[in-house]
Amino acid sequence: MIKKLFAFFFIVFTGGVFAQAPTIEGDVMLCPYTDGTAMITNTDEYDSYQWYFKYWFLNDDFEAIEGANAASFTYDWYTYDQALLKVVVTKDGQTYESNEIQIDSYNWSSLLIRNQLQGNVHFEFDEETLQQKYVMCTGAKIVQTVLEPYTIVQWYKDGVAIEGATSITYTITEPGVYNVVAGVEICPNATSASIPVNVVASDDCGPATPSPLVIQGDTMLCPDTYGLTFVTNAVGYDTYQWYAKFGDEEEFTAIEGATVASFEYDWNTYDQATLKVVATIGEDSYESNTIFIDSYNWLPLSFTATPSEDVEMDGPDYLLCEGDTVALALPGAAEDYINIQWFKDGLPLEDGYEASYVATTPGVYHVDAAMAVCANNIMSTYDNPLTITANPDCTLGVNDPSLSNAVTVYPNPTNNILNIALAENSPIHDYSIVDVSGKVLLNGKINASLTAINVESLSSGTYFIKLNGNNAQAVKMFIRN
Repeated sequence: MIKKLFAFFFIVFTGGVFAQAPTIEGDVMLCPYTDGTAMITNTDEYDSYQWYFKYWFLNDDFEAIEGANAASFTYDWYTYDQALLKVVVTKDGQTYESNEIQIDSYNWSSLLIRNQLQGNVHFEFDEETLQQKYVMCTGAKIVQTVLEPYTIVQWYKDGVAIEGATSITYTITEPGVYNVVAGVEICPNATSASIPVNVVASDDCGPATPSPLVIQGDTMLCPDTYGLTFVTNAVGYDTYQWYAKFGDEEEFTAIEGATVASFEYDWNTYDQATLKVVATIGEDSYESNTIFIDSYNWLPLSFTATPSEDVEMDGPDYLLCEGDTVALALPGAAEDYINIQWFKDGLPLEDGYEASYVATTPGVYHVDAAMAVCANNIMSTYDNPLTITANPDCTLGVNDPSLSNAVTVYPNPTNNILNIALAENSPIHDYSIVDVSGKVLLNGKINASLTAINVESLSSGTYFIKLNGNNAQAVKMFIRN
């Protein structure tokens, strides 16, 4: 009897043990061009495994991953970036589902190099061959700097690693083909290579003697740009100090930090400045010629408006009937401008790229353009546009002043409800609401001295309500917030 009871309790106890749902962990933050692995961490062994994934930002269902039928799954950084992973297992005919993990990957900006030119060196680009190069004279320098977040660096010349050149900054002093391979500290093996820089020797350098010391540079600057002046002599001096003076000043003042063979200056600070440099070799000092810096200056961009004969004015706005026009034009000669674009209601007009444009429909017009001598300095009249609206007298019919004075529309502006209050015995019996182009948007009957109209369906903007009564008509303008 005791043996039978023991056997009964053993069967009951063992029958109550169930398999545990799997728990998964894995590499959730991957470096570029690497793989991660997710695996089941609990010790249970299951009869079958199927891994699933979905992207967290989509509403799709999980998809079975073909061939992913083991207790672990290895995935690449690219395909499974922003993916959720889980595994479904079976044991003894029962199905169990794991927790989910989200996979992410490191991402940073492309490898960028800042080039600072010092001395007699300039950039050339051949539009026919698309070849680009820097042309430099003896004594000139190109200081290259790798920008963040790259900190693991190796510089190369002519395809060979430059010994010891592992700083983020490298100074080029002689011809060759230079590039850099760099990585980010958190993913040191995920490196990027820069575009090679081809540096050639110039055959048109300045004097090969320290005296006279000759400088040249950009003397006429566009707004929001920089200029560069540099020593042309094919000589390396020991020290440099640039000086500036402005207007009627008699004395030059040393420019703080301007102590290399070239000096970069902005159009605003150094407008109307005279520049020079003093250089030394040993105990000998040499003073350069001077250059005078100027910048282009003009009035803010504007345009003229010339209406056709029947166009009426409402303050600064133009009121257009069908067939009316307003000719818009940039002042001066058309060839003075470049990169022109006319806009209506904030959107570019397909045919609006000339110095003039003829407006034939209501809207808010402005223009962007640059002066031809400074093509990248785009100016705009966005803050000073021209508004053209539909003339209610021709769009809606003739307005009866006496009837209009007997009608009150409120609140104006309104959010949702527009109230129409009529004088006693008013003949008005219906209304229409139109937009500035004359399109009818709402209409209805008026059968009381106070009528509330729901305008919630209208977009924010300016509208007209046309009130009809017998042979008379009243027109009121209102604004929907």
